[in-house]
Amino acid sequence: MSNMKKINWKDVSYVSILIIICIASFLTAKYIVRKDINTGDIPIDTSTRLD
Repeated sequence: MSNMKKINWKDVSYVSILIIICIASFLTAKYIVRKDINTGDIPIDTSTRLD
């Protein structure tokens, strides 16, 4: 039972840093994509077909 209560803080810190890096890279990519789209441009919708 004592093995379940033991927390390896080193692993917790590695996972926390990885999550922070993932969130930061996602937000950075989102900002770059939004910056490239002008206010008048309509984003491409790939679900519709061109006739």
